[in-house]
Amino acid sequence: MDETEEIIRLCVRALAAQMIAAPGIELHMTAGCLLGLTDEPLADHNRLMLGADPDAEGFLVRSAARAKERGRPLTAVVSPRVAETLMPVAARLGFTAVGSAPLMVLRPDVPVRPGRPVRIVRALGPELAGVAGDLIAAAFDEPRDVVARCIEVSFTATSGVETYIAFGDEGPMCTVSVTPTGDTAGITLMATPPEHQGKGMGRALLSQVIADYRSRGVTRFHLGATEAGRPLYKSLGFETIADLPVWLLQASAEVLTTIEPQVFVTDMPRALAFYAETLGFSVGFTWGEPPFYAQVVRDGAMMNLRHVDRPALDRSAGADLLSAAIGVSNARLLFQEFLARGATFHQPLTREPWHGQGQGAFIVEDPDGNLLLFGGRTD
Repeated sequence: MDETEEIIRLCVRALAAQMIAAPGIELHMTAGCLLGLTDEPLADHNRLMLGADPDAEGFLVRSAARAKERGRPLTAVVSPRVAETLMPVAARLGFTAVGSAPLMVLRPDVPVRPGRPVRIVRALGPELAGVAGDLIAAAFDEPRDVVARCIEVSFTATSGVETYIAFGDEGPMCTVSVTPTGDTAGITLMATPPEHQGKGMGRALLSQVIADYRSRGVTRFHLGATEAGRPLYKSLGFETIADLPVWLLQASAEVLTTIEPQVFVTDMPRALAFYAETLGFSVGFTWGEPPFYAQVVRDGAMMNLRHVDRPALDRSAGADLLSAAIGVSNARLLFQEFLARGATFHQPLTREPWHGQGQGAFIVEDPDGNLLLFGGRTD
């Protein structure tokens, strides 16, 4: 694994630690990807990180769908290794490119020149956490109540987010957070309000914090910079190892949440038995006496069955006309399950270039000849 992907994985862990206590938090993670959604309607507090994960495309699609379901905007930071491949998919989902974030690293052998002496205090307890929150809100022009709900809540002794405040002649002047993992530590939320900028306080705080963590065995530091902050970090010895594309998904007022295929059957009792016993669905409801309409459900998938007196599809128009396509978490395991249950396959499990990396699909034929495609990961 190259260093950029290694650091992205550390950023995923750090972001999870920062977001975990936010109201309404919904976290989905892999080793290299993270989706964090909160109750806040602000893009900065609904985050997506996409590393070079084998299922990065699937993670992107599911994340966009979940953000739309919750009516939340979403800021995505993406590994350069997958950005070019995923950008067409992201564009179809509604993302737009809005810039890049420099990923910077300070290596063990790089000396850091000390800044001016300042008094530094860790932000523990409600009062000091509030002081750090005041500085962050002022520096980033964030609503103060949002900072309290989404950021201050992580300033605890056990969260994994360690936050420090630098005090000068004018009182508290800047703050920074550190997320250590072994011999590497992430630097985040470096915040100096406008009235305190240009006085060397940020350099003083960060250089002193780095020296302290080096004395405790941390040898490498990383951070995601803004273009405005890049010169400061470069002057301290940080080098840019990648520019991570940043995409934005705006919140949508109207969201499509589900789609339910209508499958036409000539024998309702036979169809219900097949979907329950062979495909593992449960019967959600039936309607009529005898039943002419029913719904079958398995996990998040729903299909509606409608009785007809003769086949509704003209199969002479094409041998492979699908009645439904169902996404699954693991197509290989489901294929093996259906095989053991005695399902009839119109197409066995196959992997085609258009399925995407690590993806495959198979097609089951029901007693009425309806073709049902099941597709997903095959590893």
